[in-house]
Amino acid sequence: MHEERRFPVWLQFACVAGYFGTDLFLRFSYQAVLGADVNTHSEYSDEDYVIERYSKPAFMVLCGYILFFFWGPLLVWPYLKFVKKVSVVNYYQTTWCGDLEFREALRYTCIMGCILFLGNLGYVAGLRYINVPLASALSQGEAPFTVALSVLFLHRVFGKNEKIGTGLSFTGIVLIAVPPVLRAEQAAQYYGNGDDVAASAPADVLDQFGGILSTLIGAFGFGCYQVFWPMFDGCRYSAANPAPTNPIDAIIDTFATLSLVGAFLLSTGWVALVLFHLFGWETFEVPPESIRGALLFSTILMAIVDALNGIACVIASAMVVALSYPLIIPCQW
Repeated sequence: MHEERRFPVWLQFACVAGYFGTDLFLRFSYQAVLGADVNTHSEYSDEDYVIERYSKPAFMVLCGYILFFFWGPLLVWPYLKFVKKVSVVNYYQTTWCGDLEFREALRYTCIMGCILFLGNLGYVAGLRYINVPLASALSQGEAPFTVALSVLFLHRVFGKNEKIGTGLSFTGIVLIAVPPVLRAEQAAQYYGNGDDVAASAPADVLDQFGGILSTLIGAFGFGCYQVFWPMFDGCRYSAANPAPTNPIDAIIDTFATLSLVGAFLLSTGWVALVLFHLFGWETFEVPPESIRGALLFSTILMAIVDALNGIACVIASAMVVALSYPLIIPCQW
């Protein structure tokens, strides 16, 4: 495995802070599309109907990641053509691949695309049933997941204190996740005299449980994603063929990878939407005009946020990103 790169502290801080700020903004944007402040007067009078019918987590996530493809023509191609004076094909087949064959490196980007899609799908789907502060607190599970996966796959060595901290993190997730489910069940028992309320009580509890479980699956997915970056670099680069140490080259390398992830999802992601439609998990239909603007904003913001996450993992490290991520929780309550 190649020696880990070291970048200036100010650059690491800027990358991590930029990721945190846009991620916080994205979380509230998600919930605006999924159920809050939706103007439905243009097409439908029943807002609940529109929210239920057009809350499409898989569609939202896929649209956001398809936009990854455009990082190539917008950033990578101009930089290679006018600064490096090399062709895109030559760059991908030599510099970007490192010690790997192009097809082998391409397989890694396909795996990364699947991890990202499933991870963000879990988080966005969870926001249909739980609020932003609770979802954000639960999503901090990516920190202990990242630590555990780093030990397992990156062979990071952690002492007794780190192990205790990881265990306490998982305990904290349980303490955060259980009370909302219990409150929903208690409320159902307290108000459960009417037939309508009694019928809706189990659904409320299941919604809370499903939202919490979905968010935790998303946290695990993002933990995998953050660990995948150094794993991919470890396969591509070595002492004889080191990773780029110039910050601009490292950032362009990240965007080049994400562009291929976008190309993979652009060509295959629609299959997932068709399968979801056939199995009845998510109806595939065009969103109403009333929420297209908010949906477009969220998908563009998603592409920016996860690109910044990749850059932060490369410039700072996956561990720094994961362990400092809980700092945004106070901003959401």
